[in-house]
Amino acid sequence: HRILVRISKMIQTTRTAMRKPEVSATWVQRQRLEFIEFRLLWEGSVRRRHLMEHYAISIQQASLDFARYAELWPGNAVYDRQKKAYIPSPEFRPQLVGDDATTYLNQLLALTLELLPPETALLGRVPPSAAVRLPERHVSGSVLRHVLHAIREQFSLRIDYQSMSRDRDQEGSASRTVSPHALVHDGARWHMRAYCHTRMQFRDFALGRVLRVHRKVDGTVDPVEDKEWHNLVEVVLAPAPELTAAQKRAIELDYRMRDGAVVMKVREALLFYMQQRFGRRPSQLRQVIMVNEDELFPQES
Repeated sequence: HRILVRISKMIQTTRTAMRKPEVSATWVQRQRLEFIEFRLLWEGSVRRRHLMEHYAISIQQASLDFARYAELWPGNAVYDRQKKAYIPSPEFRPQLVGDDATTYLNQLLALTLELLPPETALLGRVPPSAAVRLPERHVSGSVLRHVLHAIREQFSLRIDYQSMSRDRDQEGSASRTVSPHALVHDGARWHMRAYCHTRMQFRDFALGRVLRVHRKVDGTVDPVEDKEWHNLVEVVLAPAPELTAAQKRAIELDYRMRDGAVVMKVREALLFYMQQRFGRRPSQLRQVIMVNEDELFPQES
């Protein structure tokens, strides 16, 4: 602690002007400063040893990083001699990492599902956790590389695609030319958003159903022409009317609703997926409804 105090004083005395410090750290140092703050926020304490072990740095570098954090946000952290660690002060306010629970829970979920190596996570003392592991929706690495290349370089692809709309008695897949321009996740699997030269319209193609990419095809379609992709619409969600008052309150808390509803900005191209999740269903299965479903899907009303 005394070393940190001396380093902090040395930095302050060498400053040529008295001004509010700016976060001018390198990207690497900024990551370490974020680590310090993340542990203060979610773990309640952080030591130099934690920083040294996570980033494989020397004790001198760790001391400089703690001193830099103290210089930028004085009083945000205090040294607890009993714990031999820095803890957040009563006036602590995070400056680099968000204090939204999603930040922590997303990392915890990735660790629980073994999608994130433990050594790369910012979490220290990981609480016991479990998650429902759904069957993997496989996507070929080769297919994804072709699609990414086509999006970056703006060319079309000739693919074999297994569509659910094909005759169920007909084996095989349809060959078609597509011009991909974006990737879409519907909450369960990945699609490519592309112009279909067979149907002559922009459509979504599940990446897992692309059986083969035959070749690159010259030419593409300007993504600007995908009006549904660029058009944002408002989806109004609210608790299902058949719920009790207590149940509605629980749903309002879950979805951060205000005045009994939440408004979400959604690409028009993704409305279908929103309807699948929140559209009309048997009343006993509903918790959340699309209040403006008839307005968004007038042909179905």
